[in-house]
Amino acid sequence: MKTKLLYVLTFIIATLNVNSQTEVSPFVENLTEPIKMIADGTDLYVLGYEDLYKIDTSTPTPTTTVIYTPEPDHFMYNLTLSESTLYMAIENYEESTGNFLGSRIMALDLDNLSSSLELIYSTTEFINALTINGNTIYFSAETLDNPPNYEPFTTHIDKIDVSVPNPTATVIVSDLSDGVAQDIVFYNNDLYVSDIDNATVHKFNANQIEPTVDNFLINLSTPRGLTVLGNELYISANYLLQKIDLDDLSSDLENVAQNTTYQDETNDGMDFNANFRDVAIIGNTIYMILEEAGNGRIVSIVDSSLSVEDINTNDVSVLSSNDQIVVNGLLKNTEVKLYDINGKMIIETQLSQNHNYIDAKQLTQGIYMLKIENSKTFKLVK
Repeated sequence: MKTKLLYVLTFIIATLNVNSQTEVSPFVENLTEPIKMIADGTDLYVLGYEDLYKIDTSTPTPTTTVIYTPEPDHFMYNLTLSESTLYMAIENYEESTGNFLGSRIMALDLDNLSSSLELIYSTTEFINALTINGNTIYFSAETLDNPPNYEPFTTHIDKIDVSVPNPTATVIVSDLSDGVAQDIVFYNNDLYVSDIDNATVHKFNANQIEPTVDNFLINLSTPRGLTVLGNELYISANYLLQKIDLDDLSSDLENVAQNTTYQDETNDGMDFNANFRDVAIIGNTIYMILEEAGNGRIVSIVDSSLSVEDINTNDVSVLSSNDQIVVNGLLKNTEVKLYDINGKMIIETQLSQNHNYIDAKQLTQGIYMLKIENSKTFKLVK
């Protein structure tokens, strides 16, 4: 499987509008095969096949620290974050024999890196992309019936509840496509899945029992990493970073950044602009993974249109249930305070785009007020 997915590094020629976006600048380099990353406060967690890195972006001269390396013949492919728990899709691939031995979803406690990883879910299929919303992990899995090359295959989308031990996967979409799902993100009730082989971003409602899959974006150039900030979807596509307004169905893709500095080469020796593998955003800085000529690096741009001072009140929404209070639309680390009906503050915490919910299981029934920094106060009923 590792060799199968590496083939997507092959260059795909595309004609794209490159007139308005910003050229990237170097940030850190000398990473080993970085493919995915996620932002947490001012930290970046960058995942390679064989190393997981942490980068503190707030320091003047950021350095990379390896915080986890899997055992031999295990390779990491994607990650998602909930509070202080990092979930990773890890493949067991025996390089000496070329045998694929299954995939796992493992949990790493970022507050206790010395602890062992927790096994959440295992399967004989290949897991490539995953995301979490509340207690639910959504992931792509490939039905592998044709060894040793395992092609053709079918990609399906499943979900598991990480709040229960030994969760059983529920299939949401049984036949997404015959291509590799590179990344998954959640926005409102919809899941967006990048499909590199079919040059498409798929979309479907995760709450529907038998959701209809739409080809939300088509004819893209090597769509890989996805991230959502506010109401905008960012897409790593070839040597361009693009975005689109998810609330405006008439909007077009907008080019945000480009790489025409760092070069890579195809199998026939032709140099070309190295491709973006993934994207993450902290404040008004956008970070992108670039793997060129064997040197994995993170590059960045500063986007002045991304405000780091205030929250747009209209973009913040709160969803409340018996188990959780979820705050959507946060663009930065934000202080939130929960008060009871008598005005007594009972919870004070920091939330962010990835750490965006409060555990409400221990709250008694009643009326609460949730105050969000630089935003408005929301009335909640449990």
